[in-house]
Amino acid sequence: MKWLFYLGSLCLVVGCTVSLPNKMAWKDYHIARHALHVTYNRADVLGCEDLGSVHGRSNDDVGSAKEKAMSAAVLMGADHLLLEQIEADLDTRSAYLPLPMSDTSVHVYGTAYRCGKCPQCASEIEKSNIPQ
Repeated sequence: MKWLFYLGSLCLVVGCTVSLPNKMAWKDYHIARHALHVTYNRADVLGCEDLGSVHGRSNDDVGSAKEKAMSAAVLMGADHLLLEQIEADLDTRSAYLPLPMSDTSVHVYGTAYRCGKCPQCASEIEKSNIPQ
């Protein structure tokens, strides 16, 4: 029984100390996540460095799909996220079931950008309660 306790404790310690990609600490992730500027206007990211595309997927929840795309952008080192497309499509497997088609799959597509410090992003960090 003792070994189960020690094994569980070891798993908890290892699980909590896993680092994020790019050797980012959890504190840095939360600060960057809070400061991420999400936009739908391409003019807001003119002249910024394109880091690549991001994707978020969820079932029946646009907000959760956006959160996943935003988290992916932060892990790439972005400070701006241009959301380009939000689409919902019915789950094709439901068409073959006798149950009504109620599951939709929501996909959010965007592009992550690094623009440097913008005045709006800096003011959002200052307003937050997260210490730098």
